[in-house]
Amino acid sequence: MRLPPFFKHDISSYQIPLRLILVLPFVLQIVASVGGLGWLSYINGQQAVNETASYLLSESANHIDRQLRNYLAIPEQAMANSELIIRNNKFSSNQLNQVNQLKPLESIFRRQLEIDPALASIGLGVDNREAIGAERLPDNSLMVWKSGQSTNYELQSFYMMASGHPSKLFKPKVSFDPQKKSWYQAAINAKGLTWSPITPHSSGVTAYLYASQPLALNSQRQSILFSSLNLSQISNFLREVKLSQRGQSFIIERSGLLVATSTSEKPFRPVNQSFGAQRTSAIESIHPVTQAAAKYIMAEWPEAVTLKRSYRREFSVSGNPYFLQIQPLRDSRGLDWLIVVVIPKADFAGQVNQNTQTTIILSLSALALAIFASTIVSRIITEPLLNLLNVSQRIALSDFSQKAKVGPIAEFSVVARSFNQMLQEIQQSRRQLEEYSRLLEDKVSERTAKLQQEISERMVVESALQSANQELQRIAYIDGLTQVANRRHFDECLQAEWRRLERAGLPLSLILCDVDYFKAFNDTYGHQMGDECLRQVATVLQRAVKRPGDIVARYGGEEFSIILPNTTARGAAQIVDRIQKKLSDLKIQHEQSQVSSWVTLSFGVATMVPLHDIDASKIVTIADHALYQAKLSGRNQAVTQEVAL
Repeated sequence: MRLPPFFKHDISSYQIPLRLILVLPFVLQIVASVGGLGWLSYINGQQAVNETASYLLSESANHIDRQLRNYLAIPEQAMANSELIIRNNKFSSNQLNQVNQLKPLESIFRRQLEIDPALASIGLGVDNREAIGAERLPDNSLMVWKSGQSTNYELQSFYMMASGHPSKLFKPKVSFDPQKKSWYQAAINAKGLTWSPITPHSSGVTAYLYASQPLALNSQRQSILFSSLNLSQISNFLREVKLSQRGQSFIIERSGLLVATSTSEKPFRPVNQSFGAQRTSAIESIHPVTQAAAKYIMAEWPEAVTLKRSYRREFSVSGNPYFLQIQPLRDSRGLDWLIVVVIPKADFAGQVNQNTQTTIILSLSALALAIFASTIVSRIITEPLLNLLNVSQRIALSDFSQKAKVGPIAEFSVVARSFNQMLQEIQQSRRQLEEYSRLLEDKVSERTAKLQQEISERMVVESALQSANQELQRIAYIDGLTQVANRRHFDECLQAEWRRLERAGLPLSLILCDVDYFKAFNDTYGHQMGDECLRQVATVLQRAVKRPGDIVARYGGEEFSIILPNTTARGAAQIVDRIQKKLSDLKIQHEQSQVSSWVTLSFGVATMVPLHDIDASKIVTIADHALYQAKLSGRNQAVTQEVAL
């Protein structure tokens, strides 16, 4: 603000600028204190992070090492127990000639699986192609299998019932020769207990690590005892190890192939090959941190065999620093793995926070010092401030008789003169403001009343609009005749479930069904009875499904569809049986049907696990083809197609 000329004659060279008095001491003290404390906090924080990371990485790797050695001892213990039982029962060497004579081993092997839930399989193979064993399926149920001369050297597998007896054959017969298995060859070559290469399961859902050893029974026959572990359990254990918020661990072979990982990634990928799956290299991992860590290890140690002790390193992933601990895992049976623990440096913020608290405390100390200095400064400016305060209080009481005193400080002198000048202007403007205030209050009251009325009217309109929108949405997704979901809702739900089950790796079943000879029904009974028939069929379908996530929809005309998330082909077949039973109980007469006197349905059922590179329309095509086969085979039946990709 530019001052009038009469203010300038009192401002002389001896007056002190207020800014210099107030700002300079605070700036110098605070900058010096905070700068020094900030540097100290940073140094201490980095030291604490490195110490904490070193301890956590070492402890985590050692804990994983201990648990893995305990887990890897399970197959050896199971084979030792089985061998001891066989020898104590004086198992005859002549019994190795026929698989039926090996039947007493079923209960021994099954008992080993029941004793230790971590054991995946155990069995015996003989050089005359006789073999017998027990296996734990992915759903934790048990089965026994055998192969030999009595089975024409074909593998026969049976479920184990609760009574301990095998049930009916549940897998197709396939040729089986134990001598061609990796576990058999590994034991022959090692001439003792050894590990064989990791083998993916034929279904492509998991992988196994086999241990095997020769079984000496004073026989001319060469027999190999084997057992295996499910590597998925190692991945589950790694997920349970508490590292940090974003830390992870994985295990690789010296070749770089993944064995297990704490992420959701599987160490193998399904492929169109006879064995069903292919192992994954860590440098090809879909997880960026796993991939980056593996590439760093391969670059740091090009020949992994040189890794004979634990190492700790730091590397970056997309510009973010990470700590890495790599530790060898070896045993006398030929196992040679690498344990890798990776933790983001950002997860160790606890020590930094503690240093921040130290910085705050020191800053508060500096602030206390600054307050002490400001006390001295305040004495210089107290007198003019008190005078201005006294004048302002009188103005608040409508007393404009007293004026502010002009002091020695330049800035306060300017303020005092400006203050006195404003006193006169305030007296004039006060009267104007009172008048303006009264007029404004009247206008505000009037406008407020109008706004309240407009708000009330708008709320009524919005409520009606919301109700209309809800009704429109219901109409858009519901078939008007049958009151089930329409084709549009079906398409949206199918896409959504496809994406969800793709991420979860779970099966999706789809049922397409068609009213048999519906045109003849309409021609005989009329379209009104045809509509009533469709409504009753839709009601049967809705009552047949039990879960909230199952979707019944009218696919078109007399054709209906049912989306069954996380449902196997067996579960879909049970729902089809339930629909046929309920429809049969209705006994809707259909004299023109060529398959029954009542209304019947033909079903096409498709089951598959959604994949990223396959569109949801694939399962519709498969179900439609199955429905066509059901009609071609005589109608009033169901055809199921289960696809394994």
